[in-house]
Amino acid sequence: MSTVELKRRLSRIMRRLGYGDCAANVYSALIFMGSPSSIDALSRSVRYCQTAVSMALSELEETGLVNKEKDGRRYMYTADEHFILKFEITVEELLNKELRPFRRALEEFGEGSLKEGARGVAQRLLSNAQDAERKLRSYIKMIRRPDTTEMSE
Repeated sequence: MSTVELKRRLSRIMRRLGYGDCAANVYSALIFMGSPSSIDALSRSVRYCQTAVSMALSELEETGLVNKEKDGRRYMYTADEHFILKFEITVEELLNKELRPFRRALEEFGEGSLKEGARGVAQRLLSNAQDAERKLRSYIKMIRRPDTTEMSE
């Protein structure tokens, strides 16, 4: 498999994690550059304007996927290869900040005086939210457990 194909696949993963095209391509390019890179070099590599690359780098830096260091008068950027951490953080944030409060609100909503149709919808949503919460908790528990299969190989 070529580097171009690997970059394309990593960019696709990054887009699925919620990053835009520019950020996904900048991150992928930076990973495979293997050494710190300037905005100018990244801009040429991914064929986006320097402003777009700068904004993408800021977003990636905010989420801890890119590190920035001053080198003379310019900044140099390196990629943190642990992009899957973003996925883990996203799952935890979804669970803690969105799904649990939604489930609690549905539970409270279900206790109130509702019309029959609304009560049925609330009950189905609550069941789905509880199921999703169980699955996400299970996933989080699994990813935090050391992978014993890698050690045995």
